[in-house]
Amino acid sequence: MKGLVGGSRRQVELVISTALWYSTRFAPLAIGWAVVRDPKGRLPIKAYFSPDLTQDALSIIKAFVKRWNIEVTFEEIRIHLHQILVGTVH
Repeated sequence: MKGLVGGSRRQVELVISTALWYSTRFAPLAIGWAVVRDPKGRLPIKAYFSPDLTQDALSIIKAFVKRWNIEVTFEEIRIHLHQILVGTVH
């Protein structure tokens, strides 16, 4: 999976399947999921989910990786705005 984690190539174990996501407030939702494991144990086990049952495992993981950059940016902005509001930015 070159480019997904730090641009490096890794051998990983992958399990994919579908399940029902259940909540007491909503009807059950069918989801696809993928679990990625580093057989050498250097990386933590990661689980990825998607409500789109037509996506294959690699598509689910790539969608998450694309979104990760956005999540990191929002977190950094939130921290910076908090610093501005409390007056800790010089």
